[in-house]
Amino acid sequence: MNMEIGFSQLCDEISGMIRDLKRVVIAIDGMACAGKTHLAQRLAAHFPHTVVIGMDSFYLPRAQRTEERMAQPGGHMDTVRFAEQVAMPLWKADTPTYTAFDCRTQTMGQPIACDPAAELYIVEGTYATHPEIPDIYDLRIFVECDPAVRDERLVQREGEGAEAFARQWIVREQTYFAAYMTKELADFCFDGGRPDEGEAPTDDTQADFENLSQLLPYRKGENEYDDKT
Repeated sequence: MNMEIGFSQLCDEISGMIRDLKRVVIAIDGMACAGKTHLAQRLAAHFPHTVVIGMDSFYLPRAQRTEERMAQPGGHMDTVRFAEQVAMPLWKADTPTYTAFDCRTQTMGQPIACDPAAELYIVEGTYATHPEIPDIYDLRIFVECDPAVRDERLVQREGEGAEAFARQWIVREQTYFAAYMTKELADFCFDGGRPDEGEAPTDDTQADFENLSQLLPYRKGENEYDDKT
């Protein structure tokens, strides 16, 4: 049974884990536009020796998206590459080096070497706790918010593509949550819709959404993962 946690409580929890374990790996999973990325940014600002790895870097290339694969909850994620490049090095107490997949160009970027001095690793994004990923996490956080807040943020981020995004991706993530009990198996739930604990409606927060939209391939007319393609 998980419980809701605030930001200061979460920082205290992580601080204690770092003292005990020296290096901590946490997952931030949850709803689209609930505040996962912003929470990761706040934690990275609070803990100076932090590496943030986004699940957006681990989408499955189009050539590997078979009908059978896409029928699975979270089947569009490249969990094998994540396991090889991130999970297993962390499991062995090594420092990961990974490549980020560009959904728009369907190409891999240059290798990204993580900081060997990092005390905190944050894997953030929906599907971060997919069961095909080895259990490397010391802490699992599920971020949610009021659906009305999520929908407003989705429109801010996706514009005219918000309805198409919701029709395809919100449904897909809900299937994933239900199939794998993502929220139920988290250690804590975090309300990303509360101004004092999540994404306050500030100019900086709006900039976060605008920056994030540049990384995602979901805008209308640019959806690399449309089921019809």
